[in-house]
Amino acid sequence: MFSRSAIVKLKAILIIDLIIDAATRVYFYLEKQGLIAVTAKPAEFTLKNLTIDPPEAYPGDVVQISVNATNIGDLEGNHRINLEVNSAIKIKENITLASNSTEIVQLTDIETTECVYNVTVGNLNANFTIKPALSDSSKIILSNLICEPYEARGNQLVNVTATAQNPTGQADKIIANPTVDKLVVQREFIELNAPETEPVAFTVNATSEGTNNVKINIDLSSYCSMMD
Repeated sequence: MFSRSAIVKLKAILIIDLIIDAATRVYFYLEKQGLIAVTAKPAEFTLKNLTIDPPEAYPGDVVQISVNATNIGDLEGNHRINLEVNSAIKIKENITLASNSTEIVQLTDIETTECVYNVTVGNLNANFTIKPALSDSSKIILSNLICEPYEARGNQLVNVTATAQNPTGQADKIIANPTVDKLVVQREFIELNAPETEPVAFTVNATSEGTNNVKINIDLSSYCSMMD
């Protein structure tokens, strides 16, 4: 048997539960009818999955840096992403994201000095290494550099061909570094028996309008023109 005071307390608890349940139902009904304004959570951004490709490169190589940015708020918003390399801000990228959406932000960096570089994007950190420049004592001769098409439109791929010839009496190899306006875009190891000649082919994407200087290593140069 419950005491009289216990019964009174139990009735009070039941009455409170009924009041709360009724109030909750009324609230959601009014919200559904648009009679109660719900405060939306402002835009809030999180950054994840900082990646660097390649993690090891040579002076002048392009290093691709990417990060996943997500807006976890209820409203669309803007956010500025700073790319810091060795504590120096290299890029400031502004993005706009709708609520609960994610975007992969692509950034690039080019370094010319041998070093281990610390990358910071928001609260994320990673490293990449610039290795010593490769010495080239090869006797292989590169010649006949041709860009096709000579005139291209923005973002159109340009085929770059050349001829590699080994005039010596023994096998030799060379590292071919095609560049567009001094920017290394690829790297390829070429090995030839003696005497041997073979074609070399690359595909580049010259995006800047005007005349672009295309080179393979330091002594083989040509040009292509980019139009609007």
